[in-house]
Formats: sequence, structure tokens, C-alpha cells
Amino acid sequence: MYAVENSEKWRLYWGNKPVPSGCEALGLIWVGDGTRIENGVLFQNDSGKFFFGNDGMLKSLPTREVAKALNNALPLPRE
Repeated sequence: MYAVENSEKWRLYWGNKPVPSGCEALGLIWVGDGTRIENGVLFQNDSGKFFFGNDGMLKSLPTREVAKALNNALPLPRE
């Protein structure tokens, strides 16, 4: 299960560390396997791959499932 929120709150999970080279932070992501849920930052790199990040750690995510979750994400509020 993947859920995405387009939000600037991702900095709470990544901290003061620089965004990984070649990546863009897209918002928050929740990753669940039925028994536990992890939350962190959704990053996308220049080649379109997605990554889960939390406190400086990155792990790759399946592109198809994350793209589907992004399609269902709430947009950022307009100022």
C-alpha cells in the first residue's frame, strides 16, 4: 500500500540534510505491507525512479505503484 500527500512537511522526515543529488522531493509517502506502516519523503530522481527517504536513508520504490498513488494524491494548496 502506498499513499502520497503533496506537502512541504517532508522536511520533518528528512531534516536539514541536502536533497540527494539529482532528486526532487515530491511530498510525503506512507508505505505499508499490511502489518506496519512507514512514513517518510517521496523522492524522484532525474531518470524517473522513486525513493522512500527518512532521516538520510533512501530505499527504492516500485515505479508503477507509486505513480498510481501520486495520481490519487491531494494537490498542494494554492497560496
